[in-house]
Amino acid sequence: MDNARNSFLYRLIMTIYAKARDRKVVEVIDVEASYFKTLVDDSPGFWLEATPARKIAPYVGCYWDYYKDIFAHPQPHASWTLNSNGEWEPPTAEPDNGKANYWDESSKSWKEIIKD
Repeated sequence: MDNARNSFLYRLIMTIYAKARDRKVVEVIDVEASYFKTLVDDSPGFWLEATPARKIAPYVGCYWDYYKDIFAHPQPHASWTLNSNGEWEPPTAEPDNGKANYWDESSKSWKEIIKD
C-alpha cells in the first residue's frame, strides 16, 4: 500500500519532459516542474512536456510529430505515414488472407511469409 501511495504522490509532483531535435526525441527527464523552470540548456532542440494527449510516453529514439503534437514509435518504413491516432500506416492495408505477411519496402507491397 505504501509503495502505491508513494508512487501516486511521486507522479503528482514529478513531470516527464522530452527534448526533440529533427523530429526525434533525444533526451527524456523526469523532474519537478520547479526544477524544469530553472533548467538551462543551450543545446539544439526544444523541450516538451509529456501529456496523455501526446499518445505515448516519450523515450529516446521515438518520433515527434510537430503538426499533430504527438509522440510516436519510430517510423517502421519510409513509405508509411502517421495517422491521427499516432500509429504508422502502410500505403496499402495488409491483406486479410489468413496468412502471415511482411511489408516489402522495395516493392511497397505485402508479401506472404513462405516457410521452408
